[in-house]
Amino acid sequence: MFNLDNSTMIWHARLEGELTIYHAFELYQALSSANMGEAPLDLDLGQVSLVDSSGVQLLVLLKKVFARHHQELRIVTCSEAVKDAVGLFGLNGFFGLTAVPVTKGTSE
Repeated sequence: MFNLDNSTMIWHARLEGELTIYHAFELYQALSSANMGEAPLDLDLGQVSLVDSSGVQLLVLLKKVFARHHQELRIVTCSEAVKDAVGLFGLNGFFGLTAVPVTKGTSE
């Protein structure tokens, strides 16, 4: 799940599938128990297919936990599902994401 880029000293994690209440606790345990020192963590959420409010809460909690330990947690790639969920809660600024408008299908 995690790998350290020795040239930049940045941890990378790529999450796939659902970021929902059914997976939030196991993901929290994995991310919070990893011994990363003070190196930042770049999260690739580009393959996340579904995010619910528990998934957003988890991301907020992890960002705060990392900040408390003087570490940076950055979302470097995110899917439309992540953008939609984060935007729904008005957290684009908190995560350093720009607001991306969601294009809905046109009705005829």
